[in-house]
Amino acid sequence: MQYQNLTGSKFGYWTVKNHSHKDKWGNHYFGCVCDCGETGVIAACNLRSGKTTSCGCKPKPMGSKGGISRHPLYRKWSAMNERCNNPQDAGYIYYGASGIKVCEEWHKSNPDGFINYKRDIERLGSPLQPDMQIDRINNNGDYAPDNVRWASRKTQMNNRRCNLEFEINGETKTLKQWAEVVGIKYSTLRERIMRNWGIIKALTKPVQQMRHKEGYELRVLSYVKIAA
Repeated sequence: MQYQNLTGSKFGYWTVKNHSHKDKWGNHYFGCVCDCGETGVIAACNLRSGKTTSCGCKPKPMGSKGGISRHPLYRKWSAMNERCNNPQDAGYIYYGASGIKVCEEWHKSNPDGFINYKRDIERLGSPLQPDMQIDRINNNGDYAPDNVRWASRKTQMNNRRCNLEFEINGETKTLKQWAEVVGIKYSTLRERIMRNWGIIKALTKPVQQMRHKEGYELRVLSYVKIAA
């Protein structure tokens, strides 16, 4: 059976250059060049049906099988939008409720939100280590192209709010140091800050703890004179 010569035809991002061969089942294959320059040998049936439209360099439409929702960056983009925009998300209290936003270009309401995010993240280059994550440079700033970087887990931990320094009455200390001054557990103070409490309230609000087996007793902290 005479095959259909597809040489010169274009299917998606593929341009057919020549007939390559026919397999033992009678399927014809063609040498093709993708728009990006990559070459491949593609079955004629896959070209005509649209099963393959590129070498893989071009994303398929949103929602399609194997589409951009499967891209390694898509989950990061989606999680970022959820914790900044969805009050039901577990991380919303630390992000959206704290005023952290996603820029308009990357926002989930933007039809090209993920494409723009992918473009900007790829401009940062490839991560140097397997455990590198996208991190905000200014931890109080929004998710935007000029405020993100690839960062190791260690760098991310050092950039967390609970590791920042706080100035009170002209004296600057880390959260752990302030906990020692006031006499409050560091873990308690850290949790309060992560709940977006102000530093003054976090340091001075009395702590309830168990003193005896038969019940709880309110322990009032030894207050230090802290200017609001």
